[in-house]
Amino acid sequence: MQTEIEDQLLRLHGPMITGEHLRAALGYEATRRILEVAPSLPIIGQTAHAFGEDRDRCLAVGMVGHISKPIEPKDLIALILQVVGPKKGKRSLIEAI
Repeated sequence: MQTEIEDQLLRLHGPMITGEHLRAALGYEATRRILEVAPSLPIIGQTAHAFGEDRDRCLAVGMVGHISKPIEPKDLIALILQVVGPKKGKRSLIEAI
């Protein structure tokens, strides 16, 4: 069963938008909607590609960062700490891994 957003995307782009492109479009739309109700919530985008355009699009819709697959735990933790900042006086999560 398709969602309203999926229906709208298919009307705009035709049946060629499927799979990965549809998931990406839904992620961008979800980000816009989340930030409408929680503008200070940091959202990190995750895509299957490391292309600069993927990162740029994530940032353009309001995400605060981007990480691509395959995800390395240290890279993800570093990005999260960059976004939310480390807690003072606590052992670094990166050091713990």
